Amino acid sequence: MISHKESIDTNVLLRIILGDNPDQRTLALELLERPATTFYLSSVAIMEVAFVLEKIIGYTREEISESLTRVLGAYNNIEYDEKTLRNALEFYVNHPSLSFDDCYLAEETAQKNCEPLWTFDHKLATQSPTAKELK
Repeated sequence: MISHKESIDTNVLLRIILGDNPDQRTLALELLERPATTFYLSSVAIMEVAFVLEKIIGYTREEISESLTRVLGAYNNIEYDEKTLRNALEFYVNHPSLSFDDCYLAEETAQKNCEPLWTFDHKLATQSPTAKELK
């Protein structure tokens, strides 16, 4: 059987994580259980999920990490940069003054061997081994 690749949006993951709309959660779960379908998950969607969970819903960093890890770990048909996400979540939990997008960006820089990450963000430059402040 030939596999087909599709993409999933932020709100699909949010419905699964939050369970705030049972009908949409059911549809999202059914979608991810489609046979012979691989789903691509963009880093932008991952960052949006983290943003909504933290800023809108009020999840802690640990809850965000656990939620993303649990949902993405439940499906082997979702393609994303697993190593970058795992490292970014750990960095995010351990550096409470940095945003998730900064943590993800710093880890992606390391994974792609594109160091340093030049920034004007002093906080990021002092807390990330991959970032250097432009001054």
